Amino acid sequence: MADITLGSGNQNGIGWSLDVDGECDLSDISNWGDPQNPTAPCGGYFPIIYINGSARMQSGGIGQGILLVEGDLDLRGGFEFYGVIIVQGELSTQGAGNRIYGGVMANNAEFSSQSMTGGSVVQYSSCSLESARESARTVSRQLGVSTLWA
Repeated sequence: MADITLGSGNQNGIGWSLDVDGECDLSDISNWGDPQNPTAPCGGYFPIIYINGSARMQSGGIGQGILLVEGDLDLRGGFEFYGVIIVQGELSTQGAGNRIYGGVMANNAEFSSQSMTGGSVVQYSSCSLESARESARTVSRQLGVSTLWA
């Protein structure tokens, strides 16, 4: 059900983008929605992003929705995400400005074993979680399958 599928590697330039008509460009794999401007064209776009392997998010970037990572996730230098992040491997952060608003599940979920440096923040946000959840429900209804959450 992923809207965006990526392989392992560095992910740069993540953010929102518009097509030639000024609408949210759903074909751009670097378009992960616009959480800072909910009334903008990409403000209602909450993609399900699947990364088949490990990923490093660097050089800023912003997104929203559901991020599923098959391997490890390394956040560096100002990456922001609003929604749900599920990491099969380990989550680590470096650099200033990494922010997650919503919730994270990772293999190294015990905070004493995580590597979170440079002022990174994971902040629980029921609003971000509910928005990601509602997005998953909309996708499920469109595909005619049962929802992931009750």
